Amino acid sequence: MEHKEGRSDKDIFVGADVSKATLDIAALPEGAPRQFTNDEASIGPALP
Repeated sequence: MEHKEGRSDKDIFVGADVSKATLDIAALPEGAPRQFTNDEASIGPALP
């Protein structure tokens, strides 16, 4: 498969939406979007 310069078959795209109540994260093509309550107890374990 031909790609534009700087792209590969292993590209992952990540999107995040932060609001007062939630943090929504999606990584494509890896998996389904995830939603966390916007507080330290919920977000902390989600971060590597």
